[in-house]
Amino acid sequence: MEIRSPQNFTYPSQIRNDEIEELTSLIKVFKQYSDMPALMRREFRGEDLYTDGNHNTHWTQIARPIFILIDYKTQKPIMKINPLFKDKMDYTPNDEAIDELISELKLMGINPITPITNVDENEIIDDLREFEMKFEAQLALKQQEWGLDKELMPMLVTKIKTIVKDARYVCKEGGFLRAIMKSVQRIEQSIEQPKKTTWDYMKQKSPYN
Repeated sequence: MEIRSPQNFTYPSQIRNDEIEELTSLIKVFKQYSDMPALMRREFRGEDLYTDGNHNTHWTQIARPIFILIDYKTQKPIMKINPLFKDKMDYTPNDEAIDELISELKLMGINPITPITNVDENEIIDDLREFEMKFEAQLALKQQEWGLDKELMPMLVTKIKTIVKDARYVCKEGGFLRAIMKSVQRIEQSIEQPKKTTWDYMKQKSPYN
């Protein structure tokens, strides 16, 4: 029976750092598309994390939500008392509008599936053009119903178009999926490649070889 020395194997800790860092970076990009809808919902609600004196964290409103509820009789925002700061009044987010927008973003690529697909660039361009036209028309139509500040519309349109464009181009020609596969293959090759022993190095340097 052949006795194998532990020196003949490559352990995970011996894999090149740049190979691990590359794969880690790709995984982070992939994960952000799973996390992004929830984070965007918080952003659209104008919320951020607050840490109280007991080191407990709470989501609380720090800015005007993108979409708010409007009192149709007075045409003024519906306000409510902040649950953490009783002397502070908050806007009431229009969660129906926020959820509808997030659902549209998921369909356009903000999800964990789209990045690992293979989409032709011409198809991406057509999808983006159609989405931009429909999105701008939707905001113009529902601006009052959703409680959207008219002055914020250009900023919101630019922001959403950029997010969708970035998400769609991640899957262009299957580039992201190929990058993951290539990174995994390099790590597998590092693991499978036998590690040279001290005796191997001595034989290489020997003048008698």
